[in-house]
Amino acid sequence: LQKMDEVGKCHVFLDVHGDEGLPFNFLAVSVCPNWAPQRQALHGAFGAAYRRANPDMQSTIGYPAVLYHPQRKTLNKAANQMGFRFAHNACLAMTLEMPFKDCWTNPDPERGWTPARARQLGASVLDPLAYLYPYLQLEEDVAEHPNEKWKTLPPEDAFIAPTWRYSMI
Repeated sequence: LQKMDEVGKCHVFLDVHGDEGLPFNFLAVSVCPNWAPQRQALHGAFGAAYRRANPDMQSTIGYPAVLYHPQRKTLNKAANQMGFRFAHNACLAMTLEMPFKDCWTNPDPERGWTPARARQLGASVLDPLAYLYPYLQLEEDVAEHPNEKWKTLPPEDAFIAPTWRYSMI
C-alpha cells in the first residue's frame, strides 16, 4: 500500500476478472467511503461508451451497488482501495467482470465466450477511455481545482444501477 501512495495519482483503474456465476460482461461499482456523484456520473459514462464500443458489454446486470460500511471490509478489493486511495483526483476505479461460458447479451451458441472475444473486449476499452478523458479530474486536488465537465455528460450516459437478478429480465 505504501508503494501505491508513492504513485501520486491515478485517474482510471480497471481490475479485470472472470465471474463464474453471471453470464454477462459488466463493470462492478467501486464501493468506497468517498463514492460521490462525480464518480457515479463517470462510471455511467464509461459504461455507456463501452456498450457503444462493444456489443458484448452491458450495464443492466451486475453486482448491485452497495453503500460503504467499514464492517463490510470492502477496501480489501483492488478497485475499492484505488478509489479510496486516489480520492484527491476522483479516480474512477472499476472491476470488469467477464463470463466463463458465454455472454447472454450477445450469445455465440457454437463457441461461447472465447479468448478472441475477451481480447476484443479488452481492446475496445480504449474507446470509453478516450471518450471519458475530457471529463476526468486531471488536476492534483479535486477541492482546489474541480473539473465540473462531468456535469455536462449527456442523459444517455447516466449511471445504471445494476441488478444480479437476470432471470427477471
